[in-house]
Amino acid sequence: MGKMTTSALIGIIAGAIVIIFILIPASEVLWSMFSSDFDAGTRESFDMLDGTVLYLETGGETTYLIYMNKDQMLVAFDKAANEGSGVYERPPECFNKACLIVCRNDGAPESCLNSRFIATYDFEGFIPTNMDSGIVSIGQKEYVPLQLKWVGSKLSITE
Repeated sequence: MGKMTTSALIGIIAGAIVIIFILIPASEVLWSMFSSDFDAGTRESFDMLDGTVLYLETGGETTYLIYMNKDQMLVAFDKAANEGSGVYERPPECFNKACLIVCRNDGAPESCLNSRFIATYDFEGFIPTNMDSGIVSIGQKEYVPLQLKWVGSKLSITE
């Protein structure tokens, strides 16, 4: 066995740099292109929020940490507002029900249609962070604290 030459050592170091700085970020980009927009973290967080809403007693209040990707937002629809919530179209699943939906954060009126995350309720509705748009929270790819509090027959959910 011979000594390792300087050029071989430089080649090994360059290869390690390529792996660390090019292949790992490239694999993350490829993964995001082929994986679902709505990841398991959002699913778990949304399901737990739904459970929190269902079991929060009238007059009660709590804080809940929600997780959503950057391309998502949580929108609230009141039971009586069948035409939509602010600028967003109401999905058929939400007619005559109050509901929370994880929607695409792309600004289009149909952003909430065809969502895989819809929770419906029989109470009157919500008081969201933004009353004009119905937006409760916009995904930040980190946990965001939401304040849940009953105000009369509506559930206030705000950041």
